[in-house]
Amino acid sequence: HNIAVFHPTYGASFPNKDFEGSLENPSIKIDKLRMDDAGRYICEYATYPSGNEQGLTTLIML
Repeated sequence: HNIAVFHPTYGASFPNKDFEGSLENPSIKIDKLRMDDAGRYICEYATYPSGNEQGLTTLIML
């Protein structure tokens, strides 16, 4: 889902207002964690002018 867009001239825009202001501390929160939530979680984002980037984290359940 596209949660935010940043333009160097016009600033940040949030298509879904629930995420407004969350660019300062990007994070993922999983409520009621279950064993089948284990896996890879990827955050993909576009930057200007550098292009696309991504962050990856892996959740391992023991």
